[in-house]
Amino acid sequence: ENIAELEQRLAGIEAALVQATGRDRYLLEHQTYVIKREICEYQLSARLNQLKLAAGGQLSEDYLFAPDTDITRIGLQLNRLRIKRRIFDYVIEAV
Repeated sequence: ENIAELEQRLAGIEAALVQATGRDRYLLEHQTYVIKREICEYQLSARLNQLKLAAGGQLSEDYLFAPDTDITRIGLQLNRLRIKRRIFDYVIEAV
């Protein structure tokens, strides 16, 4: 799958989420976090590949210590989604 396909799946789940109740709602919300996380992982991979290509495949140690704003933003979003998804893992088990 690619980002566009994942975004399309996400839109369908979010549309279904509006009408869902009870356990189904929790399951769908969990799925939104799973898909959003996958999208972030693709975005992070794409950005890292862009940087590698821009450096001609030769990354120096400076790459590790000079934060990239896009990587920082995506990484923060990814970590927040991991937390939400993990919380919903427990919610799903409980309901």
